[in-house]
Amino acid sequence: AAAAAAAAREQQQRRQFMPNPSPQMHVIATLIFMGGALYLGLNVPGVDTVFSFLGATACLGTSFVFPILMYLTVIDRKLKRESEAVRFRCKLGCWCLLIVLVAIGILSVVDSAIKISNQSKG
Repeated sequence: AAAAAAAAREQQQRRQFMPNPSPQMHVIATLIFMGGALYLGLNVPGVDTVFSFLGATACLGTSFVFPILMYLTVIDRKLKRESEAVRFRCKLGCWCLLIVLVAIGILSVVDSAIKISNQSKG
């Protein structure tokens, strides 16, 4: 009974950390990304600019966001026996790193957007 209760608590904590999106939100997010890619493909004259913009946005997720979120999920299980202060410091470091890397990624996306804007004007 104690093991079942512990497993239920762990499952609940996992759900709080990364809730499952609803199917409607998944469809909306997919349509937004696909619509944005379609808009860029139709309105930007150079395919290299489109690829640089889409590459910058994809790089942001695959290089920065997803690995840190996966690490946070794994480290939460590994540090289960550690004190709350140790877990907090580890998570705080990860979240700070995530914020800095997302800021850098956003700057690269903005840079690509500015290049796209300048090419379409000139």
